[in-house]
Amino acid sequence: SRLGELFRTNSEYVPAVRLPAGTGPEVSHRVSITSDVRLDEHTHVQTLVYGEHAAMMTNQLTHLTRPGSTRRRALSWLWTNLRHPGSVVDGLRAGSRRQVMLLFMQDVSTSLRVVWRGGRARTEQSPDEPVPAHLPVSHEVARTLADRVGGVPQGQLLDSVANLGMTAHPLGGAVIGASAADGVVDADHRVFGYDNLMICDGSVIPSNLGTNPSLTITALSELAMSKVPAASASCG
Repeated sequence: SRLGELFRTNSEYVPAVRLPAGTGPEVSHRVSITSDVRLDEHTHVQTLVYGEHAAMMTNQLTHLTRPGSTRRRALSWLWTNLRHPGSVVDGLRAGSRRQVMLLFMQDVSTSLRVVWRGGRARTEQSPDEPVPAHLPVSHEVARTLADRVGGVPQGQLLDSVANLGMTAHPLGGAVIGASAADGVVDADHRVFGYDNLMICDGSVIPSNLGTNPSLTITALSELAMSKVPAASASCG
């Protein structure tokens, strides 16, 4: 009954900066994540590049619009594109070669619910801890960095025009709990009410970690595997 509850976004916001033309190839050829800055006790940001051939992610980037209503942001986005067609063309030419993503992560408690409606899975806001549409400090940092390097602040297309955020680290939805009343799996990752069924991925994590979850997922999965009885060595 708790399947789909406490679906987390890691409280992430992912604006970007398009660096000016003439920027050297060292930007896209570097290690993906090279720095991490903590902005306050709950928030930190990492710079992130995908490499010059990772156009799928960067093609979703567009002009960053300031926080506000969906209608206001969509109109602002349209007006900015009409006023700066050269910047639009430059963005298409730049691809991922001159893109620096800004990955903001928080450990604050926000969540969504995944529900089955109209023949498809949909998300809706949790009534107790909704996910904000935007993080003001992420806009401030993106614009500040763009000003410093002579670049263009960017946002995800759906964020800029529809107030819909994105996450690189979806978590939760089948979280660990003490019983079936508050979770989907127990502390050993065994699904309540089923035999020999385990879940060992990010969906079992019950909170926003505020950092890249890969090592946490690995550690939890290794712990779960250590509880599985060894296979019999006998042969039939």
